[in-house]
Amino acid sequence: MALEGNLETFYLSSLFQLLSNDKKTGKLRITHEDDVVTVHFCDGTIVSATSTDNEKHLGYLLRSEGVVGDIELEKYLLIARNRKERLGKVLVDEYFISKEELDTFIRMQIENILFSLFNWTIGKFRFEECAISVLGDSDTQFETMELILEASRRVDEMSVLVKKIPAKDQILRYTPDAASANRQTKLTNQENAVLRLVNGMRSIKEIIYQSGYDEFTAIKALYTLLTAGIIDIKEKTEFLLQTEAPQPEPDVHADIPAQKKDAEDLAGQQPKKNPRLHAAQEHPHRGIPKKNNRFFSIAIAGMVILAIASVAALLLNIEVFNALFRKTDSSPVQTRSSGRQQREEIEQPAKYLTETQSIQDKNSFFFLNLPAGFTYEDTTTPRKSVITATYTADVTVEIEAKRWSGQWNAEDEMYKKIAGFQDAQSGRSRAAIESHTIINMGGGLGYRITSAETINAALCMTHFYMLVGHQKIISIQIMCKNCKQLQTGSLFSKVDETIKKSLLIYP
Repeated sequence: MALEGNLETFYLSSLFQLLSNDKKTGKLRITHEDDVVTVHFCDGTIVSATSTDNEKHLGYLLRSEGVVGDIELEKYLLIARNRKERLGKVLVDEYFISKEELDTFIRMQIENILFSLFNWTIGKFRFEECAISVLGDSDTQFETMELILEASRRVDEMSVLVKKIPAKDQILRYTPDAASANRQTKLTNQENAVLRLVNGMRSIKEIIYQSGYDEFTAIKALYTLLTAGIIDIKEKTEFLLQTEAPQPEPDVHADIPAQKKDAEDLAGQQPKKNPRLHAAQEHPHRGIPKKNNRFFSIAIAGMVILAIASVAALLLNIEVFNALFRKTDSSPVQTRSSGRQQREEIEQPAKYLTETQSIQDKNSFFFLNLPAGFTYEDTTTPRKSVITATYTADVTVEIEAKRWSGQWNAEDEMYKKIAGFQDAQSGRSRAAIESHTIINMGGGLGYRITSAETINAALCMTHFYMLVGHQKIISIQIMCKNCKQLQTGSLFSKVDETIKKSLLIYP
């Protein structure tokens, strides 16, 4: 027996209830565009469910729950494809997770698939009775009526939440006060997992998909993050300007050819009592007759030649003056050109530092912003994140982060680091400690040391941060090779300020 129809005329809850009451055993296939969900029933009880990109969804769920990082996920998905095996089996065979842990996550994945399915209002379904053996890597069973009740509750709450968040094509980013807002808000594990997907490039739809959670859970987490002021929309579209756009002004020149033609026809029919009027119409030079054009051309040419000669004489005088005094005056002559260059050097940092670019490591250990304009080098491994950002203006930022579970005393570690600077074998013995302090930043406790030294008559400075938080340790080193230069010093200060405002160590 085959039962088929569409969700517009046959509600999904009614369909599930019918299959449960009749104790049906078989396979229910529901499709909408490119999405396909298959639900398996055994004696009216749901025992399994799969969806499009099922293996990838399981991987996203494991990543959100902190079981795997991005690097491990890519690695084991590739192994599963090459072996033509399920991702769960590969993870168990590689001793990455236990069979019991896998059972828990597969059950969560099936729940997410089923709950997301109840948000569908359009689609086609087909149920076929057939023998069902338990599919997947674990044995699961779901009471159909309990599932329907919980799904109905989520649908009702979902209808309220979708009105309070932006459209799904909007891109989200961290707010400038994300670090302080995050400290003031107690986030759940699921909210932290969704937060880690916000990078200023993913849309809301992509975040929901890559979270591995059902749509209700992901949207609820985004709503919490938005209302807490941790994230916001990257680019807000000005709908008012679009809807109230001014109407294009009529082109007053559009009828000039027609008016000119009418005037010419009228002139041909009437006697030429006023020849000056016709001469002015024939020439676009405000009525200047042709016989006077030659005089004005000669006058303009003479003025151009005179201006060129004056500029050449001025440049010659400057060169002669510089040649006479080059040996006696060692200070540079500030010409108009050099003055313009200095003004550009003063104005350039303001333009150079107005935009920021986000950095999020592949292991999801941290997030921060940097002034735009750097080259990026990432040598991250599964156990340690290593990122280097280099600016052309002799400023470099080195970031290292890894998991940490040992004892930590920020003050003791700070003085150990200072002592290391004074050790001749460290290569930093010439550096003078400008300042040192205990700090609480980005969700971690640690210290900041600022050192300075002179190398080849150039002032070199370093800000060194060491922070521990959320079982991670992160070091940030900001180095400036020639801080006396205006542009370099301004960039060095801006980089330090931007990191202090934006750093966030992920829970």
